[in-house]
Amino acid sequence: YVPKHDVYIEMQATLKNFTTLEGYTVIENPKLSHLFYEHIRAWKHNNSLEEELKQASDETLIKINDIICEWIDAKEIKKIANRHKSHSEIRILKPPQLKGMSEEEINIKNDTPLKLTKFVYDQLCKFNPKEMKGQAIYVILFEYFKKHIMGEMNPASCSDVILLLKESKKQELEEDTTMLQALETYISLQANNYPYTDNDDNKKNNAYDCHQHIIDLLTKEKEEKKSEEQRQQQVIVLQGKSGSGKSLFCRHLEEALWETYESKSTTFIPVYISLPKCYNELNEKQIIPQALQMKQINKEVIDIVRENISFVFILDGFDEIFDKYDKNNGNNERYFYDRFNLNEWNAKIIVTCRSHVLNDEDIQQVLIGSKNIATSMVYLWPFSKEQMNGYIDKFVKMNKKNKMNDNLDWTIQQYEETLKNYPNLNKMMEEPFLLRMILTVLPSLMKQHSIGTKISKSQVYEAFNEQWIDIHVKNISNKLSELRIQTNPKKIKLAFHQYCQDLGFEMFLQGNQVATESDYKGYDNENLWNKLNLIMETEIKNEDVKTELKMNEIDTSISTQNFWKKYFDGGNVSKNVPKKTKDDKNQNGSDIKTSSDIWEKYFNGDSIAKYILRRVGDNKYQFLHKSCQEYYAAQKIIFDIISWKPDIITVDNQQFQQQFETHIQKLSINCKLLNEKLGIIQFIAERIHDLNPIFVNLKPRLFQIIESSKNNENISIAAANAITILNSANVNMHNRDWNNIKIPYAILDRAFLEGTNFANANLDHVRFYQTCLNRANFTNASMNNIYFGEYAYLEGHKDHVLGIEFSPDGTKIVSYSGDKTIRIWDTSSRKQLHVLEGHSNIITAAQFSHDGSKIVSCSLNKTFRIWDVSLGQQIQMLNGHSGNVRSVEFSSDDSKIASCSEDNTIRIWNVLSGKQIQLLNGHSDSVMNVKFSPDDSKIVSCSKDKSIRIWDVSSGTQLLLLQGHEDWITEVQFISNGSKLMSCSDDKTIRIWDALSGQQLRLLEGHTDNINGIQLSSDNSKILSYSSDKTIRIWDLLSGKQLQILEGTSSSVNTARFSFDGSRIVSGSDNGTIRLWDVSSGKQIQVLGGHSDAITGVEFFPKESKILSCSCDDTIRIWDISLEKKYNQQKNI
Repeated sequence: YVPKHDVYIEMQATLKNFTTLEGYTVIENPKLSHLFYEHIRAWKHNNSLEEELKQASDETLIKINDIICEWIDAKEIKKIANRHKSHSEIRILKPPQLKGMSEEEINIKNDTPLKLTKFVYDQLCKFNPKEMKGQAIYVILFEYFKKHIMGEMNPASCSDVILLLKESKKQELEEDTTMLQALETYISLQANNYPYTDNDDNKKNNAYDCHQHIIDLLTKEKEEKKSEEQRQQQVIVLQGKSGSGKSLFCRHLEEALWETYESKSTTFIPVYISLPKCYNELNEKQIIPQALQMKQINKEVIDIVRENISFVFILDGFDEIFDKYDKNNGNNERYFYDRFNLNEWNAKIIVTCRSHVLNDEDIQQVLIGSKNIATSMVYLWPFSKEQMNGYIDKFVKMNKKNKMNDNLDWTIQQYEETLKNYPNLNKMMEEPFLLRMILTVLPSLMKQHSIGTKISKSQVYEAFNEQWIDIHVKNISNKLSELRIQTNPKKIKLAFHQYCQDLGFEMFLQGNQVATESDYKGYDNENLWNKLNLIMETEIKNEDVKTELKMNEIDTSISTQNFWKKYFDGGNVSKNVPKKTKDDKNQNGSDIKTSSDIWEKYFNGDSIAKYILRRVGDNKYQFLHKSCQEYYAAQKIIFDIISWKPDIITVDNQQFQQQFETHIQKLSINCKLLNEKLGIIQFIAERIHDLNPIFVNLKPRLFQIIESSKNNENISIAAANAITILNSANVNMHNRDWNNIKIPYAILDRAFLEGTNFANANLDHVRFYQTCLNRANFTNASMNNIYFGEYAYLEGHKDHVLGIEFSPDGTKIVSYSGDKTIRIWDTSSRKQLHVLEGHSNIITAAQFSHDGSKIVSCSLNKTFRIWDVSLGQQIQMLNGHSGNVRSVEFSSDDSKIASCSEDNTIRIWNVLSGKQIQLLNGHSDSVMNVKFSPDDSKIVSCSKDKSIRIWDVSSGTQLLLLQGHEDWITEVQFISNGSKLMSCSDDKTIRIWDALSGQQLRLLEGHTDNINGIQLSSDNSKILSYSSDKTIRIWDLLSGKQLQILEGTSSSVNTARFSFDGSRIVSGSDNGTIRLWDVSSGKQIQVLGGHSDAITGVEFFPKESKILSCSCDDTIRIWDISLEKKYNQQKNI
């Protein structure tokens, strides 16, 4: 090495140029070879691993010197150089060995491998060769780094990680042929910012393209060019009904995002993660690392990957893990983003969830959670007619291309004409999965059902699953025939059906949609052939289907015990299910077992049944679709019930009932409550109305189960499920003698139970939302935590309740009334904490201080008072006004109070001393409202004199006079951090003003009667107004344009409030009704009836899906607004 010239010279007698210094080879990074040599020169290895690394290092140095000295020909050097990719292009990953270590720490250590690792990594990151020899040297060094430092099984660069993820995606899809076929017929999905209801008109096409909308959301941040410090984490929640195409959309989106990445349009790598497949409740914080390991990213490099790559994580199927997730809440943390440690990743998150599985409160706490994270809610809408036609076109083409079934000659026109003969299928066809299913089985359906028949969803699933099993049975029979093994396809088919029913029900019990096969352990081939030989001798025995007492001979071959059973499972699942006690609310149908224990019976070494399932990864299986699992679970429950027969066929009714009661405890319906599994309930409920004679006894036996609970508390789960199913099927249950029945947790929302006797019944936790209970008898019934859709009244006031307000921390409620009292209530227990007495007239306002420790109230007796919240005692009574006090307001620091009065004045008071600080004169008529500015330096007031005035708090001088309204001004407040004002008046207008100049900026016109109030949304973008003209209007603050008009109430709207996230509005009217509205669509979501007089106040609960209301009927009520959505889903069955 010649430092002066910064070159290496190899002294070789055979190379004249190098030996005589007549010339020398100029190379890039000339010190690299020498420094590499210095690291390994005196290295004395300590173990076999170091010895291996030392040898590899020596060989690498030789290769580098070979290139430097041109001891290999130029063609070979060029060939090596052609593999060169720079660090800026592939982004070398930092070796795990260097994690958390400073350069000083590395240098101090007597650790040659560690120092060598640091040297090689630094060289690869800093060395950027431009010439051929330098590039060849870089390639040799990188290949050494990849093989011997990172390890052959680990990625060495971001490019390696990306390649692994891409290959993993490809492999997953190749294994999942169902998804691959579905992608061939993919049609763009429509979505909106609010859920679809039957009142929405899809023809108007007011939805948007879901794919493009989500792409826009993902790229919005880039367009805004936010800096890294400003970057806000992003979550998109995609909701849709079962079969609406969520998983298919996710896979399609993943592919599109890969294309975007490869075109250099984004730096985010999409990763599809099936939550049912990856979620482990014992280690949920590691769900992302576990998912990446399943995609061939080794655990050792996960941290490095996290530091170097940006992702879009597509978390699919949150609803399928929600039961386990919700029960695994040891530290009271509900937000999935925190529970999954997603804040550790530079990632945008898309999470899908089936509609109506999580209630509004769950969605708010679990999926939306933090306000610090930008969360967008997207709701899939059903297929329009145009989308259906597009899908049929693609389906026909794919059918012919892939030769999927025997109906290859069916044309688009033939499908369309046949579908016209079965109009009730049109509603089902709005969901992509059901549409595919219907098109697949339509030729067989038309053979089974005459034109005009109302085909149920269960019948569609039955036909589809029959065809699905037939295809697999045919394939198996053909394969065995090639081996000259005779089979009985009917027997195989029955065994497949039983296998699917048992496995589907087991998945319901375990709350898991993915079954895991234990590692293969091998089995005796000779034993297998012996079994197959015995099968050839087995014959199927068909038995006739008869009705009730004679009908008990339902084909027992469904549960036949023969050698075929060994090829499918280890026995009847329900026999192994322990029953739960009546106190076990969660009814988790199985003891804690290891995963292999649970699924072992379904994956015996010689099992062929698993091939009917959808393989979703190494040794992981699930049904074609979650709804197929629900169908089979329902079938298991149904056939358990209807296939039972007494010991002796000729028993009388009483003996029959006695024997049946004994058997109920062993039925599948008695293992676990179905309440959260509306899909299973739907399939069972539809069979109640099925005309197939095999189901004729389902309804009476469900009634018998309920009757049997009178004498046996161990079948309360079965009884609760039975009555829930009957109610879901809209079966009338009036005038029943159900004394002593035990149905805890049953769902009887909107049931018809007039005249039914529930004396001495166990009705704990039963839901009776809007149920007809005229003349129902509840004498001595146990009704703990019974639910009617609203909670117990907050009773105590003796006159009209005029207003309500939550404390700043949401733990208390203050109410005030015409009975001259103020009452403080505990939010959670609904208990009255204090009654504040002292006012001698109607109280017109009451307000918590900002720290929640005090309340200020005013009255028509010309005084106002300050109260201590914790003690319930009066602190101060403030006198001075000569007219009734209309309004009072704490300053933001709670040190001052502003009051206004019918004596035309405003006064400012010191809270501690109770002394008047300022008297503000100027208005010529009653002052209606007064507000502090955000910084407490100003006060704004409005009056019957049609003027607004702004005052200086410290001096008491009038700063501005704002005129323009033509009638009484009833409300005014500062907005936009105090730079603007908004006001409303009996002149039917709202006005926006500049608070600095006093100029009118906007005039909002539209109301046709007095405006009763206004409110600004939490994001300061919208104004809400409500009026005696029976409407609510939403306005854009910036432009002043009317965005929505909410109509539907038949009387004056007295009060209305935005929800905390601004997505909904609650309103109360003169006719005693409360209504819930969607802000985006302007549609009415719910009507809550119960108050018997005008509503005077409504408020959203701060952290729960509940509404607080007060009324002139002297009551305060709490309403649950999460139930209605869930219930409607069930009733649509």
